[in-house]
Amino acid sequence: MLNRRNPTRDRPIRGREHSVPNWLQRAGYFSVTPRAIAFMRSSSVAARVRKRIAEYSTRISEDERAAWQLASLNTIWAVISRRVPAHAEAVNSGRAPRKFKSIEEYSRLVPEMTKHDVQLRPEFFTDPSRPAEVMYTTGGSTGEPTSIPGWKSEARYLIPDRWMARAWYGITPMDNLFMIWGHSHLAGKGTGAAIKGLLRRAKDRLLGYQRFSAYNLDERRMTQAGDAILRMKPAYLIGYSGALDMLARANAHRAGAFAALKLKAVIASGEVFPAGDSAPVIRAALGAPVVMEYGSIETGVIAYTVPSASPDQLGWFHVMWRSYLLEAGDPEPDGSRPLLITALFPMKFPLVRYRIGDEAMIARGVSPLGLTRLERVVGRTLEPVALPGGGVVHFDVFEQAVTGAPGVRRFQLLVQGTELTINIYAPGSDHEAVRRYIRAALMRLEPRVAATPIVFTDRLLQTVAGKTPAMLRLKGRAA
Repeated sequence: MLNRRNPTRDRPIRGREHSVPNWLQRAGYFSVTPRAIAFMRSSSVAARVRKRIAEYSTRISEDERAAWQLASLNTIWAVISRRVPAHAEAVNSGRAPRKFKSIEEYSRLVPEMTKHDVQLRPEFFTDPSRPAEVMYTTGGSTGEPTSIPGWKSEARYLIPDRWMARAWYGITPMDNLFMIWGHSHLAGKGTGAAIKGLLRRAKDRLLGYQRFSAYNLDERRMTQAGDAILRMKPAYLIGYSGALDMLARANAHRAGAFAALKLKAVIASGEVFPAGDSAPVIRAALGAPVVMEYGSIETGVIAYTVPSASPDQLGWFHVMWRSYLLEAGDPEPDGSRPLLITALFPMKFPLVRYRIGDEAMIARGVSPLGLTRLERVVGRTLEPVALPGGGVVHFDVFEQAVTGAPGVRRFQLLVQGTELTINIYAPGSDHEAVRRYIRAALMRLEPRVAATPIVFTDRLLQTVAGKTPAMLRLKGRAA
């Protein structure tokens, strides 16, 4: 995962100090081009990214970092413990203080927030001081469609994190981008959905972005995606991790043509890689450093992999700790730990010890409170789905179709060979209305899966470890 900057001076965190690695010290930023002027003027992105780079480049001890996060946490807590019903109740009842003495005290006294809690009582966790301006809907690896309100101002705190991380690889907002991504705007219907789609295409054109659907992962389609990339000649690629794996394997015979593009990076997101050799395969086929962006719809970017000294390996994950307080829960048998996230900036729906549904590996001996790096993210391994009549689609087709269906609490895609079944947990809902909604959405997104059986159940299936994944592959049993 090397780029033009020399990452070999990057050193791990030792003792109680963070080293300031070479790739972060030298992250230059932005030269103005006409196409970027409107973008930069309207958002002041360049100035804010330079400020964020300077903040993270400053040498700081572990104690100083913890003190900074605690102060930021208490600043946010002073507001949400007055405005947000759940947290006001905790303080007024004496279960939580008005000010925390340490991050450990915060972790011990404030309960986790789960997606199930959010589904049952969303207003209980929402700041009512201003109306919602946007809605974020997520299902992800947990299979729990959850709608979270937001303010547009939240992006101001998160945009610098994303562009700082991309600057490590020489990427700026002025660069052309090719995306192998979902087309969630196609899941809606009516005039509103049509307008949303038009606006999305107009924004993409203005920003120099081209989208290619990640829903159909057939080799023929991935070869066509390769054709489109070679025609466009983008500066970098972004895609679902599984889709990028399929793209690379389908176009491995054209490695020379892709190398000639001199892509700055290939950024994987949305899920972990489906195979142990995904990163080196992508690197070899597309001729660019492979990067992993970790985050979610409701959080934005949480962490980014840093440039690695080995071109065939991902770097460790740099946590955006100035935006989020990240905790790791008790370890699972395999050593992975569930992640809990707290936002350190104002949100309409403040994330307070929010169990995001993913797990991660952390270095031995590292405190699980206030993480600044992750060794590896575990979870969201949503492999491509083979279809009965041949062909392959991405799991996101099913997630987007179910997300927004009235009354759906959880869903699960059961896969046995090429036989598929969508299990739905939607207590008290109109089952026929839900079924019609999902079928119509599937027809718009990927007609080949529109006839997938939909079964309503009071209990979704679990793995032997007691987990309830959004996609479960069955062996020796009918779906």
